[in-house]
Amino acid sequence: MMTRLFDVISASRARLLMLGLFLMAVLPAAGQLVVYEMDFKRTDGFNDRPFLGGYFVAPVTGGTGSFVFTQRGADGVAVVPVNDGGRLFRAVTDEGEVNWVAQAQVGGTTTDTGTDTGTDTGTDTGTDTGTDTGTDNGTDTGTDTTNTVNVSTGSFLATGRADGEVTFRTPLVRFSTRIARTLKGRTIAASSEAINESDTRIGFVSRGDWKLSYDEKQTGIVNRDDLDLAAATDYLESLLTGGAVGPVDPTLRIITTSPLTQGTIGVAYSLQLNGAGGTGTRTWSLASASTLPAGLTLSSTGLIAGTPTTAGTTTFSVLLQDGSTPPQTTSRSFSLTVNVAFAISTASPLPAGTRDAPYATVNLATDGERGVVTYSVVTVVGQSLPPGIMLVGEQIVGTPTASGTFNFTIRADDAGPPAGAATKVFQLVVNDP
Repeated sequence: MMTRLFDVISASRARLLMLGLFLMAVLPAAGQLVVYEMDFKRTDGFNDRPFLGGYFVAPVTGGTGSFVFTQRGADGVAVVPVNDGGRLFRAVTDEGEVNWVAQAQVGGTTTDTGTDTGTDTGTDTGTDTGTDTGTDNGTDTGTDTTNTVNVSTGSFLATGRADGEVTFRTPLVRFSTRIARTLKGRTIAASSEAINESDTRIGFVSRGDWKLSYDEKQTGIVNRDDLDLAAATDYLESLLTGGAVGPVDPTLRIITTSPLTQGTIGVAYSLQLNGAGGTGTRTWSLASASTLPAGLTLSSTGLIAGTPTTAGTTTFSVLLQDGSTPPQTTSRSFSLTVNVAFAISTASPLPAGTRDAPYATVNLATDGERGVVTYSVVTVVGQSLPPGIMLVGEQIVGTPTASGTFNFTIRADDAGPPAGAATKVFQLVVNDP
């Protein structure tokens, strides 16, 4: 049976929609684009001015995208940008296979109005009184020339299975998602307009195959430099016309803002600093007399990583240098807070109790909490609170009805942000009267 693509209307649709909404919520407005390099293979047609290749750029979560085509024309290869001229979206087959679809309807004609080539045939009927005050009442009998420039009008549809997981790095976030590494499809282009370079051509029709290949390099550049769709389209157009060999804005700058994401003692930490602009390889380093929190280091690629060992807030400055000659250098100050690890601080064993006597209330406490803390008893085989003793809120209260040594586990949940959890095994001895 022929596979039919349709908009996601099942549980898969709900999951994909939730993923898209999540990504759009955590990502910045710009810097979330995917770039595909296009390649066209002409199959048949007549009077054709075929597309040769180019780029397609669109939000990685799907939506309106832009094309930058290369096209063979009368004067060689032309670059034709089509802003907001296409769409990238996910679809699902009858068998539940997730596909990416690139779709577009682009092209048209532009008319260039030429210069008036007519001759003024009127006669000056005024009288010369020193200054010519006459009025020219002649009629301009010239006609404007027009030049119609034809751009291929075509429908494009390409599909590809979401067969690759790709990590996207933007100035504010790093995330992974599944994309189609290759999309293949068909183009149908036609026009009935006369093509200006030959009066004998009254139009054209063509059909051909086209292929889009995920471009890791250009995707990295447009996201690294936090370009929106319009700026990315301009950049790719400039790239095809030989006007761009790197970032759009040559000014070296640090994009990451302060304060940095907080860390926790004893918990592995990793954060990528991001820059934009400049030429060549960017190199990161600590400014003179600056130090990171104990346990952390800064690599030349801008990665702050390690396991913090000391709590507190540290302020430091970093330098970013590019590969130009002489190099550009910029700096920025950051603050990074390392918190005490979230843990239950109440000591064990707890104060002893006496059977059939009210137990002295114990208030549980934690270290490193960042929000509201709630407590609960964890069910563990072989463990239990003494009969008659219970956990109420953060308090252990009651009247024990049996003597002995009892072990039990308490869990503390910190609402944050960020949220955290900790457990601790307690011992409580209940003595006979």
